[in-house]
Formats: sequence, C-alpha cells, structure tokens
Amino acid sequence: VTCEGARTLGAVLQVGCGVRVLRLRRTRVGDTGAAALGASLSGSSLQELDLGECLVHDAGMRLFVRGLQVHGPPPALALLLLDGNPTGDASAVELVSLLEGPRRPPALERLG
Repeated sequence: VTCEGARTLGAVLQVGCGVRVLRLRRTRVGDTGAAALGASLSGSSLQELDLGECLVHDAGMRLFVRGLQVHGPPPALALLLLDGNPTGDASAVELVSLLEGPRRPPALERLG
C-alpha cells in the first residue's frame, strides 16, 4: 500500500464501511498517506490502526495528528501502533499533544 492506497482507504473509511481493524504495517504509506488517514478517520468504526514501519517521518506524523485534532479521532479507536517509523522528538511532542488535548481518542488503551 502506498500513499495513494492510503488515500483510497481513508475515503472508504469515511463512509462508515464497518472496518474495525486496519493493519498497514511495513507498507509504503509514507507522510502523505498518514496525513490522508488522519484527516479521514473521524467517522469510522476503526478500533485498531497499525501504521508501524510505514515510512512516516516527523512531518507525516504531525499531519496525521493534526488531522485527528481537526476532524476528530475515531471514537472506538483502542489500539494505535506507530512504532518503527523514522521519527524523532518532534513526533513524540505531537503525540503527547494529542493524548493530553481535548481530541484524544476516547477509547484509546494502547499506543505503540
């Protein structure tokens, strides 16, 4: 899956298709794909999202988090995996701002 595929998946998730688990680990989602997913998950029934090892850099993580903050997180999201991406301190700061802010995914139990 590349960034184009992630955009398509995001569009499908927006229409409430009932997908609960999305595992994209070790794909080439990249920064653009992560941004598209972050902006499109608010109305989804997603419970688990695995974006581990997806070539998401600090810029992509920032856009993913901002998408969740602006559009709202998926209400049922309990597991969010972002490990193995080439990110640094800037991404950690973005994730903390999401977790401590008013748009925190309400069901989130595990962040990895």
